[in-house]
Amino acid sequence: MKSRKLVTTSAAIFALALIAASCGKDKSPDTTVAAETSIAAETTVAPAETTVAPETTAAAGAETTAVAGASGTTGPQSYSVGVDAKNDTFPIAAVAYYPADLTVHPGDTVDFTSVFSGEPHTVTFGTLVDQGLPKAKPNDPEEPAELKKIPPLLPDGPGDAIQASAQPCFLATGDPPPLDACTADQHTQPEFDGTQTYYNSGFLADGDKFSVKFADAIAPGTYSFFCTLHRAGMTGKVTVVAADAKADTPDEVTTRGQDQLKQLITTLQPIDDALNKGLFPPFVAEAKPGSLLAGAGAENVSATISAFGPDPADIKVGETVTWTVVGPHTITFGGDESLRTFITKAPDGAVHVNPASFAPAGGAGQPAPPPEPSTTVGAAPATEAAAPPTTTGGPPPAPIDIDGGSYDGTGLKNSGIVLSFPPQLFNYKVTFTKAGSYPYVCLIHPDMKGTINVA
Repeated sequence: MKSRKLVTTSAAIFALALIAASCGKDKSPDTTVAAETSIAAETTVAPAETTVAPETTAAAGAETTAVAGASGTTGPQSYSVGVDAKNDTFPIAAVAYYPADLTVHPGDTVDFTSVFSGEPHTVTFGTLVDQGLPKAKPNDPEEPAELKKIPPLLPDGPGDAIQASAQPCFLATGDPPPLDACTADQHTQPEFDGTQTYYNSGFLADGDKFSVKFADAIAPGTYSFFCTLHRAGMTGKVTVVAADAKADTPDEVTTRGQDQLKQLITTLQPIDDALNKGLFPPFVAEAKPGSLLAGAGAENVSATISAFGPDPADIKVGETVTWTVVGPHTITFGGDESLRTFITKAPDGAVHVNPASFAPAGGAGQPAPPPEPSTTVGAAPATEAAAPPTTTGGPPPAPIDIDGGSYDGTGLKNSGIVLSFPPQLFNYKVTFTKAGSYPYVCLIHPDMKGTINVA
């Protein structure tokens, strides 16, 4: 799997497959999650309040600076867009912007705020994106030439984050460097005038805000943006209209993002209900004692459920728990907090991954090579379909077992990164030899936690 190839529907939804491939057998993504801000009392698209200038504050759906144009008010306007999202009902990892399109005037500002779910993201504009995305074809394994010039956030094989993508970079002309960070002067963000070739936020940690001021002189038109990790699987657009034409209001943009997220949650709710019963049809069609799921998803949906289920699980000493893994996850007992920070920003601005987070410990890990994601389960357009994943040509193959050995509650027990995608899923099995209550986590997704009670 190549991170520079066009992302298929499944690679977009299970975007961390790109990370795992980029980090090798013992690397993959995750960072700590900061404060949540609720939207409609149950979902988070972005913090409600974002500063756009020393003296101007925009609150999503609340008080905003007036805007010139069809609304009859005056002055620049500020908009809030979420990068990924959170849901209080069940944890998700979203490969989308909320909302993914908006209309503004020259002089307006769009604040992109990261809501970290375990999926690293960027917001990247530029003529390379504008020229390349329209040529991208969902079933074409190769990206258009323009997108190939944009380095991925993480490499195709073992190695650290690619600094040319992981750090901010703003180029008036020319192509970004393939690996190394841009020069110091190219880290200084100018207003976006629509002519820059590469206008990149770099990796956005939880709560990070990337404010894009659309220059007063920018030409009316549509300007595309995407994530350098998820490529054509995570895109958006900003349409700039003349000052006397109608643009969106901040409230309209906020409501659109909320509605987009609510639609997603409605689509995923029956998938979460099935996960809590230990079901993921047709791959796991029958719930069995000691059998759990690690993650779930749906066809043509721009997010996955990052949860273990059923949870908690109750077993007896000597019994084995089997997790059927759906997506990129770890199953980790006894790890300390340092393992849960897989991607960080150093004081000098460099971005690094933590290889210790994803190496198997206390038992076997997934056999190499990891499977290529199929197009069976995946993320795609903002219009989600509720259909569960399906296969053709008969029943799906049985999951491949990974023997995690036994666990008595001491030391570190870690599956390592498991890349498991329909139709070929993987099971991770652990036998518990001592009574106790054992919490465990996924090191990729910060809200993905569970408990095994052994009597």
